Amino acid sequence: MKAAVVDKPGSLKIVDVPDVKIEDCQALVRTLACSICNGTDRKIVHGTIPFFGAEGYPGILGHESVGRVVKIGAKVTSFNEGDLVFRPQADVEGYNCCWGGFAEFGTVTDLKAIEASGAGTAAPPHHTGQQVIPGEANVLEATVCITLKEVLSYLRALDVKPGNSLLVLGYGPVGLACAYMAKIIGMHPVIVAGRREEALRTARSFGADEVINTNTESIAEKTRAILEGNVDVVIDAIGKASIVKDAIAALHPEGKIGLYAVVDRGDAHLNHDDDKRIVSVGPDEAKAHDEIMRLWSSGKIHPDRFLTNVLPLDDIIAGFALIEQREAIKVAMNIAG
Repeated sequence: MKAAVVDKPGSLKIVDVPDVKIEDCQALVRTLACSICNGTDRKIVHGTIPFFGAEGYPGILGHESVGRVVKIGAKVTSFNEGDLVFRPQADVEGYNCCWGGFAEFGTVTDLKAIEASGAGTAAPPHHTGQQVIPGEANVLEATVCITLKEVLSYLRALDVKPGNSLLVLGYGPVGLACAYMAKIIGMHPVIVAGRREEALRTARSFGADEVINTNTESIAEKTRAILEGNVDVVIDAIGKASIVKDAIAALHPEGKIGLYAVVDRGDAHLNHDDDKRIVSVGPDEAKAHDEIMRLWSSGKIHPDRFLTNVLPLDDIIAGFALIEQREAIKVAMNIAG
């Protein structure tokens, strides 16, 4: 089968890899679509993720995947043939699984079936976000829902409240999703900071009440001026310590800051020891699954707004180029054709 493989930093190729095999507690999935993650996927390609060393290559890329179950293992009860599912991943001999979504086939794992099998039954590689999409859905939009689930789960983990003010550092897909979902759950005002005017205008269209151009304005000074005080919550969607430190200066003494972005190898890493208001939480998209599905089906969120380009899997390098050249927000690969 075909898959997008990073064989070493800086080298992404479409190659033939071994077919996926399933165990008794797994289902075989034909992958229909997978979006490029502008953060993690790009950093894997560039080799800049601190915790991802040479041992991670070659690997099959992609974690924003959606597919349809075509076969179930003997013990599977949580998935049925024909189900649309999030997060199928290809884990095959000779290749590491860099979440493995950019492949023609993948697997999802039934954790309830493993638990029912009793002690000693080891779980094969899986992700807790491998969940069923209710009914029929637009699979390209569904890939974007993975980002929205991650972000909503992160906001919930930060225990934000309606009426809390929010400062988002960055306007990539995660930054835009933070602003978008924050407005959905009632945060106000939402401020987005970044360097490019065009991108800041886009942030306004995704819900930002105010924007800060960091080329000409101090994040801390402008935030305090907008709020006539300090901000309740900061989310870093950039991963630059210098920018975070400027934002912290505008944070309420009892506020909190979440470091969402993965910091590049060699850059400074901040943590709770640097400032007690830095909260050590992470996204858990599985926890936000039901809520995002309800919001999507009721028309209260529109994942298609994030999706700017759709390409076939063979053109994945062109997809990455669109992101590098800042000509796209989200690029989805149509894998099924």
